[in-house]
Amino acid sequence: MHSVVDLVAPTPLVKLDYPGLSRTYPMLKKFRHDPYFLFKYNVLSVVLLAPVSVGIFLTWSSWGEHPYGWGLLLCIAPLCLPSLWSILGSAVILVPVASALGLVEFSMSSWWLIPLGALVGLQSAHLMHNAAHRNLRPLWLNRVVGEICGLQQLMGYPHWAVPHIIHHQFPDDPEKDPHPPETLDFLSFMGQMGQSMGRVVQNNFFDLWGGQKDAQAIWDWTRRTSMASRYARAMFLLVLLGPEAFVLGYMVSKIVNMVWYAHFNYATHRPAGNGETKILNLDHNLYYRFMNATMAGAYYHKNHHAQASLADPRKLNPIPAEPFISYRAEEVVPESEKPTGS
Repeated sequence: MHSVVDLVAPTPLVKLDYPGLSRTYPMLKKFRHDPYFLFKYNVLSVVLLAPVSVGIFLTWSSWGEHPYGWGLLLCIAPLCLPSLWSILGSAVILVPVASALGLVEFSMSSWWLIPLGALVGLQSAHLMHNAAHRNLRPLWLNRVVGEICGLQQLMGYPHWAVPHIIHHQFPDDPEKDPHPPETLDFLSFMGQMGQSMGRVVQNNFFDLWGGQKDAQAIWDWTRRTSMASRYARAMFLLVLLGPEAFVLGYMVSKIVNMVWYAHFNYATHRPAGNGETKILNLDHNLYYRFMNATMAGAYYHKNHHAQASLADPRKLNPIPAEPFISYRAEEVVPESEKPTGS
């Protein structure tokens, strides 16, 4: 079979893979060495957060005394799912319910929570990215920052770090990359990115542990406890912040965070023709310049894939040459044209 590699003079593909990869990224090492790793992490998250949340709700939160205040705990149920549409659905439910119960007043004095939420969502995105690559110093800070960002993003640090390193191993591979844009339009890509990440992690899990007779049961419980841990984080944030800050601040931060991630991945990984995908540095207009200035050069993504250990990829020197190819599809050769044995 001939491939594009045989037909043109290709640039080398950029991959993050080497013998010490697991030592560099301990979350990936634990995922590869313990089939129960994510399950145990989920259970620990629920065990730690749920009792604290209930205690705050019953003893400290003023809205906990409202006869129907518990209804807000039902409104955040869609946050269990990683889909942007479920997050938006929760927001659509929360706003009228919290307003009708008198728990959120949309007054001028509270609108500052909206830009604050947007700022938190953006900073959480790039800090989680650097924490996943262990680029912060001292090294212990990566886990602390990762868990704080994981609280805001609801998924927890390992659930972000593992698929992200897989992304660096197989960038833009339609089957192995957790979020390849391919030729999707932006809305389609944004709507399915969370599910795609889960699918690829699941495939990696079964590649590692599929031979075990209880592998399916382990994964099923991992998936269930993942939803439970997402809810536990959302419940903790709701009772800690209170309805007004949660609705106007946190929900904005969550939506902005997810939309930014989708745009970031979509804009920096683009089809290059001939079955190839290229990774870009973007700094050509006011939006990208502002984001790079406030998010440590996040849109210098070509540089990041060339050297992921830089907290600010703008500092890479020299800059990789164009085009920076991350994926090259094999040419499909019809059966009739394949060579036959002698």
